[in-house]
Amino acid sequence: MNVETVNWDSWIATWTEQKVSKQNVISVCGKKLVILEGHVGTRVKICMLEGRYEVYANDTLVETFETSPGQANAAMFVERVIAKAGTFKYKRRTYYVGCQHAGKAVRVQEAANGKDVLVFHDDDLLDRKAITDGSVY
Repeated sequence: MNVETVNWDSWIATWTEQKVSKQNVISVCGKKLVILEGHVGTRVKICMLEGRYEVYANDTLVETFETSPGQANAAMFVERVIAKAGTFKYKRRTYYVGCQHAGKAVRVQEAANGKDVLVFHDDDLLDRKAITDGSVY
């Protein structure tokens, strides 16, 4: 019997992209991570896997950060604060949820269909927006 191994990482990974700050710092799920020098001002891709984050520059693995097992589910959410204008920014887009929500801390997550953004406040679904509803900034 021939047994093949399957790389499940490509199936469960969540990817994001960020610009590296002047201090070689990126922010992933509210955590500031310092990467190796030499990437200031460049855009890096971050692969969020269960138990670790992998940072890639030009398709080359630059750094791996281990996370605690309890944080694997928290990595699906990103925290934002609604601005006075009733907007928040997520993945290089600005979304409007209403001025009545100004100042609220919300958690933002992409829906399983990959086409919607879900906005939660105190574990209640506040709004559901199509990714195309956001304006690019």
